[in-house]
Amino acid sequence: MISSNISYSSIIEELKNKKVGERTLILPDTFLVKVAKFRYRTGNSYIIQHLDRKELLLIDVVHQDSQEAIQRLIQDGFSIAGLILTHSDLIHQSYTTMKKLSENLGNAAIYIHPLDAGSDGDFVKNFLEPNDVFDKFSLSINHFPGHTGGSVIIHSEINNGMLFTGDSAVGASYDSNEYYFERPPVSNRSKDIGLAHHWKNYTKPFAHMLPLHGKPQFDLSEGQQKDIIIKLSKDEPTKTL
Repeated sequence: MISSNISYSSIIEELKNKKVGERTLILPDTFLVKVAKFRYRTGNSYIIQHLDRKELLLIDVVHQDSQEAIQRLIQDGFSIAGLILTHSDLIHQSYTTMKKLSENLGNAAIYIHPLDAGSDGDFVKNFLEPNDVFDKFSLSINHFPGHTGGSVIIHSEINNGMLFTGDSAVGASYDSNEYYFERPPVSNRSKDIGLAHHWKNYTKPFAHMLPLHGKPQFDLSEGQQKDIIIKLSKDEPTKTL
């Protein structure tokens, strides 16, 4: 567990220096696994450990480089309660098929929005249907189309509110001293406006912002949360990242 006297800046510095595939404890019972830059900035995938059970929930953990860290946890006696994909790009970036990936994770369920399931629609699970996995990890899912038709963001009540943004928000580069979040570049203007509208109407409080790309930001005040939402709901599109 992270001690209250450890600064979040030291965690960011640790993440900056981590190798791809290595996991870092960023919050109590929550790990980040660094992913190589694919489209925007250095990537992040996430692991949440259940508070009372040796169960893990994975978010966007599909890359070959991440598998050694996951398999070590499985060897240590942890089971995978499920894998959530925030959008369809993760299917295409996976080192193997969804069926094989599930088998490698102990036949864990894989969840994705039906609009993004594509040819894997008969295999991955529709997380719009009720399931106890989300209840165990205190999750709520919001459909945030824009980057893809089935993009979602994930909120967990754990750690006073963690918001996993997928590609609906991109953080600053690890090499930057700045902290900010932008919408990803979306070539279709109407889709970009739609994504901005979803951010403008998002009201659930979050203490920690955890993007798929770029630096996470921790221990956010109410004012900082509002500033992030205002930035993400701006009228102007993001041109470059």
